Amino acid sequence: MEKDTKRVWHLPYCFLEPGELERKFARLAAQGWLLEKCTYGTYTYRRGAPNEYEYRVQYIYESRDGQRADYVKTLADMGVEKVGDMGSFLVLRKKADGTPFILYSDLDVRIMDARRLMRIKIILAVVFVLLAADWFYNTWVWYDLAVSFDAMYAELRETYHQPSFLSLRLWGKHIAWYAVLGVLGTAAAVRTAIQAVRVGKTYGELKRKRLIEE
Repeated sequence: MEKDTKRVWHLPYCFLEPGELERKFARLAAQGWLLEKCTYGTYTYRRGAPNEYEYRVQYIYESRDGQRADYVKTLADMGVEKVGDMGSFLVLRKKADGTPFILYSDLDVRIMDARRLMRIKIILAVVFVLLAADWFYNTWVWYDLAVSFDAMYAELRETYHQPSFLSLRLWGKHIAWYAVLGVLGTAAAVRTAIQAVRVGKTYGELKRKRLIEE
């Protein structure tokens, strides 16, 4: 018998992006899996009618004391339900009744939040690039050390009948460890860079909207 609920682990919210999450929740909602709860580490879905709810994910800067709670209350009065928080991300939903799902926070505040999130993503991408470069450099250092060590002690290795690349085998775990970290760091850098571009597009759209209103 198929379960009516399921729990799914997700990446830390620093690796997530509002638009990406909205598309994911919409895709699952179309399949009848409705997001019921989200925490720092998991999503909880409930089996329901396909496209019963629409979802929005909004980045809200944490330092605005009290405004977050007031904003959620205002949305609730308009039929928008809070699903949960993931760090600075607020996950919202409303019944798919054909009316537009509009976020009612001040446009200037949304512009500032989008700019702040874009900067955070850019900083994260740069940090991951630097980390990946350092890890790949350490991979080369360990590899070069192992090969150089074997070359220096070639005569001893032959005297004691030791296999070639003995040091490479002994230190292979360090080489593999830093190589794996380098690959993961590169993947994280690419992911956050793509997210920075997406958030930048959102920021640009909000800025254009502000110019039109002026």
